[in-house]
Amino acid sequence: MRASPRLLVLLVCSVLLLGVAHGVDRERRHRSEVAETRLALLRIESEIRLRSALAEGPKSPSGWTMTVDPRWFGGELPRNHLSPPGSNRRIEVDRSMDQGRIDPDRIVTAADDAGWWFNPGNGVVRARVSSQSTLDRTRALYEHVNR
Repeated sequence: MRASPRLLVLLVCSVLLLGVAHGVDRERRHRSEVAETRLALLRIESEIRLRSALAEGPKSPSGWTMTVDPRWFGGELPRNHLSPPGSNRRIEVDRSMDQGRIDPDRIVTAADDAGWWFNPGNGVVRARVSSQSTLDRTRALYEHVNR
């Protein structure tokens, strides 16, 4: 049985179209994950500002809350869609309280790391990200979500 040229062209076009559709869908999902993580970051920042302004719990010398309680968010921290599932529900609190420090030592997170970082010295919150294909892409994603 011989394949006709039209059938081969149709098959090749179908495969190419499927590949393009998959790439577009993957990009759409990534943009959605970035947007949702950015909203979660803003929610955490807002709650920290509120709790720091209230007379609740221990405060840093600069007046920021020293802890982030998941109960403030109904029992779980907002999800960081750019980090592995195991890291989403934790926030690392920087105990140095260095007021000049605006980024964690590690911007990349693994399943056993915290997906969020908070410095009570200056109130800065950052979302960590999963490793990307290159260091430059990882840094660009981190900067984009935390701008």
